[in-house]
Amino acid sequence: MKKTKSAGRLLLMLTLALMLTGAAAADTSPLMNLLALVPAPAAGGRLYLSYADYDALMAHMPGDWSPAQAKTAAAGGNPDAVNGLNRQQAAETNGIALSMLKQNLHVMLPPLQMTLLAGDVDREQIHTALMAQAYQALDDPGKADAAWCLEGNCDSVQGTGLIRSNPAFFFGGIQWEGWPVALFGNVLATSQDVDLFARVKGQEGPRLVDLPAVQNLLAALQPAGSPPLAQLILVDANSALGAAFSTDRLLAIAQSDEGDALIIQVSLQFEEAAEAQAAGERLNGGLPDVALKTGDTFRQRLELQKGSLQEVQVDGNLLTLRFNFPGLGADAPQSPADTPFGMFYMLLMYQDLGWLAA
Repeated sequence: MKKTKSAGRLLLMLTLALMLTGAAAADTSPLMNLLALVPAPAAGGRLYLSYADYDALMAHMPGDWSPAQAKTAAAGGNPDAVNGLNRQQAAETNGIALSMLKQNLHVMLPPLQMTLLAGDVDREQIHTALMAQAYQALDDPGKADAAWCLEGNCDSVQGTGLIRSNPAFFFGGIQWEGWPVALFGNVLATSQDVDLFARVKGQEGPRLVDLPAVQNLLAALQPAGSPPLAQLILVDANSALGAAFSTDRLLAIAQSDEGDALIIQVSLQFEEAAEAQAAGERLNGGLPDVALKTGDTFRQRLELQKGSLQEVQVDGNLLTLRFNFPGLGADAPQSPADTPFGMFYMLLMYQDLGWLAA
């Protein structure tokens, strides 16, 4: 009997250890690492977040594609970072280059915005590059591992001397500015907005990832054991769909890869569960043949990408549509808009997703 009890205790301890390990892994995914640094919007405030995981994208890209082609074909993240860091001597100028970039997250909390870049970051290389641009390292970097500000002044991006336009310098060079930069592990955080940067550097106030609406949405988009999200757009539903939705509700577009298929999930949080259920029943009956602002229809756009609606799910007030697309071909697209994720991104930008709730 004692042996049985001991074996039972051991099994329980192993089970708990595996559960905790899985939870820790989920909390330390590349996306969650970045989201942990993003402040929550003010009550009633708007939100726009765009993310790309280049490691996840590259794992399913055709072998003919170069890493640079894969990164420039991504609609998620901050495109200015891709363009700015895809230059000769980018590593010398910025301390980081496109080839070193693994994840890219851009967030707007209007009128504020910030960018987080994760990858093969070398602290000394960053320090050397920034010091050459008249930055100074801070004696007190707050909760960051290190932080740098133009001339050591984190209250201004202008500086006292003449700042020349430098398109090769991602941290404000094209705007004739020098944005503050903070390093958290392998993540660089920067913002043109000094007040937002102070919140990030000091990790002050509530975080975006702590909001229940965000937690519920991410749990639905990436349940335990599912592939990592390669791209993600997260926006408040009021900005995406209009006054019928509050800014507390969210709309998400997410890409993941399952085998040879590319999966796009579109999720919308309704005000009431009954509204989500009604929308789910309507869309289960078939996709609407709605006209888009570009002149074609959603069905035509979907057929052009050889996509199909795979599943409609409703969980409480959350509606999720899963679309299946064939994997990308050997030829790189002319622009991110020519990819399945880019297609939905453009629908969002043109405010052409109203059929989800109509």
